[in-house]
Amino acid sequence: MTTLSDLLRRETFLNRFSWHAQDYPGYVKVKRDLRRELTAAARDAGMPAAIASLGHPAELAAEYLAGLEHPRPRWSTALWWLAAGVWTLGLLALAYALGTMDTLEALGGGSVQHDVFGTPVLFTYTAEEISSQFRLTWASLAWLVGFAALPYLVGTRFWRLWTGRRPATASRRSGDAVGVR
Repeated sequence: MTTLSDLLRRETFLNRFSWHAQDYPGYVKVKRDLRRELTAAARDAGMPAAIASLGHPAELAAEYLAGLEHPRPRWSTALWWLAAGVWTLGLLALAYALGTMDTLEALGGGSVQHDVFGTPVLFTYTAEEISSQFRLTWASLAWLVGFAALPYLVGTRFWRLWTGRRPATASRRSGDAVGVR
């Protein structure tokens, strides 16, 4: 029977492995296989011994990564970076709009037109109306693409497409991961 502490140990090990192996294609499947094998090995020797037989999670991940011909871009991680870039642009635009509205209120109201990241925006703060109206332009699109593309490219580590081969070393595959040392 697996205890809560054994489950926590196993999942901590697997998450640490996952962090280091995220450049390995199909690392989620490898993690799933390792979970199954650790659970099976824990029935025989206990979870601490099963985990100890695998060594340090970073070293285990390095063995998997050593089998790759060259480092690969991280496309799924890049999507999170892209979302962060767009989210940041949206928050900056919102902060700018709120600051402009606050300034208009402090000045007694009125309207003012500004370009916010290439987008012409009309800010209005009167007793009858509080609004901001914008019109998307090509400059708006350029800002959006720029704010999205740069983090996306950094997140992918796209330069890995042109890096050289890694030296070939023995790599461990999921079928012989547990109990082989």
